[in-house]
Formats: sequence, structure tokens, C-alpha cells
Amino acid sequence: MTFAGSETSLNPDSDSDDDSNDSSDDSDDDSSVAEEEAAGISTSYLQLISQYEEEGPTLANRGDSAKAMIRTEQKKWTDPVELRQTNSDKFCTVLIKELHVKDPAAKPFDPDELLKKCHAPTFKGYLKWRCNHSRIKKESSIWIPVVLVPLVGLDSSIKNKSGLYVGDLDLILHHHWVLDQYVLAHERLRVQTAVALILAGATASRPGALIEKLCYKDVEFHIFPPAPGSKRARIGMVLTLRKTKRTAGKLRLKKFGCYEEDTLLRDPLLYIESLAFADGAFKNDFKSPEHIYNLIVLADQPCLILP
Repeated sequence: MTFAGSETSLNPDSDSDDDSNDSSDDSDDDSSVAEEEAAGISTSYLQLISQYEEEGPTLANRGDSAKAMIRTEQKKWTDPVELRQTNSDKFCTVLIKELHVKDPAAKPFDPDELLKKCHAPTFKGYLKWRCNHSRIKKESSIWIPVVLVPLVGLDSSIKNKSGLYVGDLDLILHHHWVLDQYVLAHERLRVQTAVALILAGATASRPGALIEKLCYKDVEFHIFPPAPGSKRARIGMVLTLRKTKRTAGKLRLKKFGCYEEDTLLRDPLLYIESLAFADGAFKNDFKSPEHIYNLIVLADQPCLILP
């Protein structure tokens, strides 16, 4: 059997000792090369690690508003080096004064080095000092609701989020139903996606509260008497979002009311009602919209609730 540039014999008795010696030499050479390569790779990674330690953490690429807030907090933390005075009202100056009172022989610390240490108790003390020396009224995040809200009396009310502008929602749904050429495994998925788009835009909820989290038990259909001049019952829907993001350390259910929309493209009732009929989700065993629209609401009742 002939290979390019060499000949290999298939006879097991020919030059067996020489072959074994050659293979042993080759293995020794290969192992030494591998060790050298491994040593080189380890050295390069160690150099990188040392370089990264000197560089410190990679800073986030923040926007202009975030940078402005950081500059504000830096001014509260300490003065620039050339402007630092013993009578300054900055947080680190207050710390240095308290340290000197406690131990007159103690050396003043460097505010910049203290900031780089990221010592959590120090930051908590700064937050308490910040609340006492500013007009902060709104609470946020983990430690603040537990300690500073009752201590300083911060506002813990929930801020309502703005929904998506209806014109933008129309553009999204137009692309979804008209322009999108993606072939789905089942067209039911297109209906479900439309529901998620509408509810996310209307409730300003993150996908985690809607996708695979919203169940039929979280939806109630409310049947109201017909509008003046009409014979058909009116339908409303109450949506309960249970898997919402924790706010100030608390999990709060969020309920949203929906009514029938004249523009069918963005009517969430229409989509969810059609999915409920397809899945047989109504406990009353309704099979078609006519069964719902023909219901009669008694005069002494504000509405009927369909589970």
C-alpha cells in the first residue's frame, strides 16, 4: 500500500522493532510538544487574568441620563481632590470627622478607594445619609423598602406604567397579520401571538407575565345589558396577571378591564373568546358566541360573570 512520499508494508514481521522504536520516539515528541503548548496557553491565560485584575470591572455603557445621575451621586459622595475641605458637607467628609472623633490617631481614608471597595454596609449608610440630606421621597429596590421606608417615611405607592400608543400597536398588528410571511406550525399560534402583543401593549407587562403564564382561570367574561337601542348583550373582560414582577419586594396581582373594541384588529376579547371556544374552556359548555350574546341580565344584577 503506497502513500504519497512513503511506503508502508502490510507484513507484520518486517521491521517490527524499528517501527516500535519509531512510534515511541514520535509519542515522546508529541507529548513534549503538547506540554509546551499547554504551558504557553496557561501562561497566556494567566497574563490575561492579571491584566483583567488591573483593569478592574467592565463598566456598563450607560445613557446620558444615567451618567448625569452618577455625577450627581459622586458630588454627594465627596468633593474633587483639589476641592476637598475638612468642613465639607459630603458623606465621606462626615465619615472622616466621625472616625477622627472616635480615634484621633486614625489616618483619613481615601474616598475614591472606599468607593472602589463596594462595601455594602458603607453604601447602606450612604443611602440613609442621602435620605436625611435630600428630598428623596420615593422608595425603590431591595434593602430600601425593608429599612428606609419605615425609617424615613418614603413613598411606597405603585406608579402606573404607560401603555403602548394605539397607532404603534396598529402598525405592529398590521405587520403581524398582513406583512409577515413566516409559516407557523399552526395558525392558532398567530392568534395567540396577537393576543400577547395586544395585552403587552395595553398593560405594559413584560412577556414573563403573559407567555405560558396566563391561563383561562385568570380570565372572566362579564355580560352587561344591551346598550340603548340595541338587543345584543355587551361583553367585558377582567384579566388577572399573577406572575408579575415583584415591586418593592412584594408580589402584587394586577387586574385589567377590557371592553369590546370597534376595531376588531386590536380587540383582545375577540381573540381570547375564539381561543376559549376552540378549547372548550367555558364551564357553561358554550359552543358559539350566540350562546353568550343571547344571555339576559336581570334588572337587579349589574352583570353576569362567566368563569
